[in-house]
Amino acid sequence: MKVRNVGRHDEKVELMMTPMIDIVFQLLIFFIMTFKIIAPEGDFNIKMPLAAPSEGLPDDNQLPPMKIRLRATASGRLASIQLGQRTRPDFKS
Repeated sequence: MKVRNVGRHDEKVELMMTPMIDIVFQLLIFFIMTFKIIAPEGDFNIKMPLAAPSEGLPDDNQLPPMKIRLRATASGRLASIQLGQRTRPDFKS
């Protein structure tokens, strides 16, 4: 049976770096070889028809004017909306 020397601190612990580096490289190779490249989420690869040539925005004079009237109560809450001749008095705000 060996008796330990409690008061003696002359022994040095030497770390073996070569096996640690080997393990790190093996893990690196493992993760590189098992990495699977997947398509990004939401990439549906849909073939859409080509857009027809556009003539641009219509002239402002061709668009009919839209008249909107908003009515409020005395407290400032929205009471009704009127678009042209159509009124919505039961509008919920």
